[in-house]
Amino acid sequence: DIIENIPVLPESIQKLKERIEDPEYTIEEISDLILKDTALTADILMMANSPFYRKSTQFTSMEDCVKVLGTAGLQSILMVTSSYRLLAGKVSQERLQSLIKHSEETAYYARELTKKKSSQYKLEEIYLASLLHDIGKVIVEELNTDIYSKIQKTMALHEIPIEVLEDLAEGINHAQIGSMIAEKWNYPAIVCEVIRCHHNPREAQSSPEAVFNIYLANTITYYQRNEITFENIDHNALEFLNIQSQEELDQIVTELSLQYNNSIN
Repeated sequence: DIIENIPVLPESIQKLKERIEDPEYTIEEISDLILKDTALTADILMMANSPFYRKSTQFTSMEDCVKVLGTAGLQSILMVTSSYRLLAGKVSQERLQSLIKHSEETAYYARELTKKKSSQYKLEEIYLASLLHDIGKVIVEELNTDIYSKIQKTMALHEIPIEVLEDLAEGINHAQIGSMIAEKWNYPAIVCEVIRCHHNPREAQSSPEAVFNIYLANTITYYQRNEITFENIDHNALEFLNIQSQEELDQIVTELSLQYNNSIN
C-alpha cells in the first residue's frame, strides 16, 4: 500500500528524459525545453553549482549546464530533482532540505573516495545513488512522525545503528522502502541496490563496489560528528578501500571534510 500510493514520474519528465537521450536534439533545444519549467530550471542550476559539480566559476545559464554536465549528468540531476519534488509535502520543507544537504555531502565524499580507487562506475552513477540513498526516510517519517522521532533520539543516546531500531518500529526500514520506490520509478539497478544496502553493504550482489563506497561516504558524515564510533563501521568496507587503521580513516575524514567545507564556502 505504501508504494502503491507513491506517484509515478510525470509524463513531462519522462519525455524530457527521452529527449535528453536523443542525439538529434541540440544543446539549445534541450536548454529551451528545461527553461519552460521554472522550478526545474532553478533545481538544475542549484545542483549544477553544488560541490559535486562546481567548477571554478558558477553556472549561470542553462546552456552552460547542459554543455558541462553532459547527457549523463543532466539525466542524474533530472531524476534527483523530480524524485524529491514528487515526495515534497510528505515531510516539512526544513526536514526535506536537511535530507538533501546530507545526501549532497555524502555524494561529495563518495566522489572523492571513488577517485582513490579505480572504479568501473561513472561518477554520475555514484552521484545519483548517493543523492537518493536516504529517499525512503521521507516515507518512513511520514508514516509515523512520533515513532521516527523517538527512534532518532534513542539511536543518538545509545549509539545503536538506525536500521536496527527501524526494524523494531513496526518493521519499517527506510532502505527497503527507498529501494522499492526507486524500482517503481525504473531507476538504474545500481541505484536500487545502493539504496537497499547502504546500511548493510555485505548484502550487495550486483554492485558491491558502489555500495561499499557510498556506505562509507554516508558513514563518514556521522563519524566526523562523533555520532558513531570506529568500531561501528563495517570493516569489510574499510578493507575494500584499503583503509587499515582508525588513524588512516581519521586522516581521510579530515581531508575530505576540509575539502567539502571549502567547496561550499
